[in-house]
Amino acid sequence: MPSTPPLPDAPGVRRRRRANADVAFYWIATAVSRAAKAYPLKTVRLHGDPEAMAARARVLTAELNEWLANHGRAVPRPFDSTIGSLIRCYQHDEESPYHQVKPSTRKKDYDPSLTILELAVGSKRIDVLTGSDFVRWHRKFAEPKVKGGPRRLRRAHSAMKLLRTIMRYGMSERYPGCG
Repeated sequence: MPSTPPLPDAPGVRRRRRANADVAFYWIATAVSRAAKAYPLKTVRLHGDPEAMAARARVLTAELNEWLANHGRAVPRPFDSTIGSLIRCYQHDEESPYHQVKPSTRKKDYDPSLTILELAVGSKRIDVLTGSDFVRWHRKFAEPKVKGGPRRLRRAHSAMKLLRTIMRYGMSERYPGCG
């Protein structure tokens, strides 16, 4: 069995062995700070290569530290017209529909799709997107995990459905380009 490489400079990351002997990586807020018990984002499953997972863990840790510095109040996130910033606004805005969903649903369905979106297209500017971008992304998200394997249509559908959800949130907040 191949060993899993350690994550470089990844605060709060823990490994968990899955039932199929794979190793899954999670960022856990209370592993960063004991004061994080009331933090709304408790655990986040990390996806991608080790460097991408470590980068995501550093971002999550920085957001937690900012939240702790503000005595548990959410810090308004600036919207910079990228999908990544829209995702962060959606997750951190106390009034967003994200916080009306049960925590188990967020953890199981929303967070994995948001992670996929942020890693794959988070740097893309919303105001310059075209319809062909969305078609291309759906095709990419549905690609098999291994060559010759089954297409992952549920994964692609979930990611694109959540992308529409965050775009609707952006429209309701009147962020430029989300319409």
